[in-house]
Amino acid sequence: MLILISGTNTFFSLKKLAQLRKAFADKFDPSGINIHSIEVTKNGLGDARQALLSQGFLSEKRFVVLRNMFTSITTKPEYRHWLELLSSLPDDVICIVFTSLPIEKCSKSPFYKAMKMTEGVIEYAFPPLSSSRLRVHVETELERLHLRLTSEQISAVMSGTHNDMWALHAELHKLAAAATQNVVDDRLFQALSSHSAMDDMFALMDAISEKRSKQALHLLQRQRLYGSSDIQLLSMLIRQVRLLLQAKSALAHKEDESSLAVPPFLRAKLMKQATLFDEGRLRALHECLFSSDDRVKSGFISADLAVDRIVIGMLAA
Repeated sequence: MLILISGTNTFFSLKKLAQLRKAFADKFDPSGINIHSIEVTKNGLGDARQALLSQGFLSEKRFVVLRNMFTSITTKPEYRHWLELLSSLPDDVICIVFTSLPIEKCSKSPFYKAMKMTEGVIEYAFPPLSSSRLRVHVETELERLHLRLTSEQISAVMSGTHNDMWALHAELHKLAAAATQNVVDDRLFQALSSHSAMDDMFALMDAISEKRSKQALHLLQRQRLYGSSDIQLLSMLIRQVRLLLQAKSALAHKEDESSLAVPPFLRAKLMKQATLFDEGRLRALHECLFSSDDRVKSGFISADLAVDRIVIGMLAA
């Protein structure tokens, strides 16, 4: 079985991936031994082939996630070999090709279009939510959190997070943690909203790049005090590093900053921050983050310990 998951709305795409992974683990492999996550590289066909074609261990099925496919495999000779592999998967393999590239960009990729033609393929696409759907989502989340916000407060949260679902949820959880009898008065709302999760994530990465350990740890702790869970922090770190890699690639290929899948007001800021990091360091960090994410979701390590280790490791590197 081949499943394609695409789109810049990684809050929902990663949620779908987690649902599929949990369903597989519950039904076939509670130990997680037959669940593999692979960062695709230009020379990584052999590793993927081994994961996809080898025999499962004490399980009738295997679950393999291939990430970064469409940014690493860019030429026709390269993707021809991958198509041959993915179009002839064994019946006992569930293969998920995951990308956070915009759906519009995927639809123009010959590789992606050819993959969609594979027999039996299932596709999940996650574009940014429209304003009306975003508001419905916020209202649903407020009910789940037992939090009451005024219409003006909801609009302010939506406009302040610019359709970034990770930042949006961090803001809502922060407000819920500070609420009194499920209500946030306007003075407290203004005080809390002055420190957005997105701004703190940029500030955290700036502090890490300049080895300002005290400030980095303070920013991390502040996000926790404002109600961001460590699972959210881990996901936000993954997203930020992924965006920095995209910005690094845009700089290397002299592409316009408009190619970045972020709100316009963030593009210049992201491009500037990308210059502070070496690409090799970012790729190593990206791999470490995904490995930690897998270990957290598999229950091998707690989310708070994973986040602390990653940030301390980044400061020490």
